[in-house]
Amino acid sequence: MNRVTAILGAGSERPREAIVATPPSAAEIAFLLLGPIAAVIVFHISVINQAGDVDPEYYTGYGYSFARMWREFGPTYYAIRFPVTFLDEIFQCIDHGLAGYELLRLLIFWGAGIPLFLMTRRLYGAAIACAAYAFLFLNPLLPLAMLWDLTTFLAIPAALSGIAVWHLHPNRAFISSIASGFLFCVSVNSHAFTGTALLLFLMVEFAFALADPAGRRHIPRDIAGLVIGSAACMALGLLFFWVQVGFVSPRILWSVTLTAIRSGHGYSATHYVPLSQFFDVNYDVYVPYITTALAVAALRGSLFENTIEARITWFAILYCAAYAFAVLVLRMNIVTYSWYLSHLAIVSYLTVPVLLGHARAASDRFRAGLFGLGLLIPLAVVRIWPAFTLSVYGMAHGSPTTVAIIALVAIVAGLSLSVGPRHVATAAALFVAAVIIQAPLLSARYLDTYIDSPSRAAEAPLYRMIRQYQALLDQYDKPDQRVRIWYVNDPSDLFLSLASSNLHFTVQSPWSRGPVPGILRVPETGYGMPEIGPYERRSLADPNTKYVLLVARAEGRVARGLAALAAAGIKAERIKEELWGELPFTAHALLVRIVGRDATPLPTHR
Repeated sequence: MNRVTAILGAGSERPREAIVATPPSAAEIAFLLLGPIAAVIVFHISVINQAGDVDPEYYTGYGYSFARMWREFGPTYYAIRFPVTFLDEIFQCIDHGLAGYELLRLLIFWGAGIPLFLMTRRLYGAAIACAAYAFLFLNPLLPLAMLWDLTTFLAIPAALSGIAVWHLHPNRAFISSIASGFLFCVSVNSHAFTGTALLLFLMVEFAFALADPAGRRHIPRDIAGLVIGSAACMALGLLFFWVQVGFVSPRILWSVTLTAIRSGHGYSATHYVPLSQFFDVNYDVYVPYITTALAVAALRGSLFENTIEARITWFAILYCAAYAFAVLVLRMNIVTYSWYLSHLAIVSYLTVPVLLGHARAASDRFRAGLFGLGLLIPLAVVRIWPAFTLSVYGMAHGSPTTVAIIALVAIVAGLSLSVGPRHVATAAALFVAAVIIQAPLLSARYLDTYIDSPSRAAEAPLYRMIRQYQALLDQYDKPDQRVRIWYVNDPSDLFLSLASSNLHFTVQSPWSRGPVPGILRVPETGYGMPEIGPYERRSLADPNTKYVLLVARAEGRVARGLAALAAAGIKAERIKEELWGELPFTAHALLVRIVGRDATPLPTHR
């Protein structure tokens, strides 16, 4: 059956053709454009969450100084994520980076959310489409995947957008296949792990097409569109490399990516976390499974028809099953790390429209309004009553009882959706479903960073500081005249994040995180400036190290570092001294050139 099955809720009497033909109203357009911005303002959503992290700043650095970092470090995994580095380079030039950063996130969000809105609107009407769109920015899963410079900020929205574009029209146009192929290629070249989701999605699509005579006729055209779109994306990526650093063979890109995939698989296996350690802590894990189960309950018998909704739900079922198999059987840690789990969350963005559209309760607007209210109430509580929120978090953290309650509520909601048109029960099910899929707010990462992040005040100054650091490196860092940064290894100073933007080319080991109890200290290194151990001696003895950049919050700490260099036999000449960042997070930066080294071994200071 090629047609899209129209299963409209009770009270929704409009024919499908009317839903398809009506263009978006001015109010809908305003909601699409202003809704995310209003949510950020009203709920104090933190728009950047990477101060104190490591990996996001790798890409921040490449965005500011791609050509220099490629020259110094070669084709690293971070460098070949060309969709990310290309967009970062363009938008980080705007107003010291942060304004450009925010604009880029907004454009990417629209690029993913608007196609999903249009797809949902065609299937179920404007009200359901607005509720599905609101879920994207009122639930913390997508914002937390996007609100930093780690590659998920582009990989996840590009995958979601490609899937929505694929389903924009009941009779898919060739240009839609091309556009989806382009977006899928952007997604995979941003974060290779996204390929797991897209592979399953396409397997489901082509399996259904093979089972239908009319669908089989379109398979060659769809495959051709996917190939053309992907080829166009790769061509633009190779053009970007050629403009920046000269010709780069596609083999290099594939080789580095495959090596990273093998390394990532090994890392997820060696850092395996048993289910017993996260099932009552990482509540975000349950959201994709809840929305998928509720979509199955809402579809009922139509799950086995060849419709967009059924294919989306089968994709969600298979991806959830694949994740469970990888975690429970293959013992891979791909759920406690948010950058892995964010890929599974794609199924939630797609199944929420299905469960809303197929729930039989009153009108579309009533269903959408109840669901939206269920999303808003937990956010309002977190925003208005932080003390109460912390007490709830304290009770839920490590509580199997909370997990049992969530599971019981989800089961009851699923039964209510599956029994048919009992309006009160179904309406209640939609409301509680919206509440329980806000469960990530009970997890520390989301509670700490989504609304009023504690590091919020330092985020913009640190981003500006990275720009200033990269500008200095562009001027002084050359292949035979390297600049090593030296700072105090105190996590509260956030200088590890600063050093990450140049791939940790440091005097001390960046992994000696102290002096904080329980934090790793590399045995042969000090705690950073001004201590000098064997690790620091080797760094300073490197003949290619011509400059040392001393960075600290207090000017006196920089002076102590300079004195330590002199005591260690390093003759240094002051080159440049600057105040970096902006209030409330500033740092004194002193660049010195090494003009001589004593022949005697450098002493170790403890």
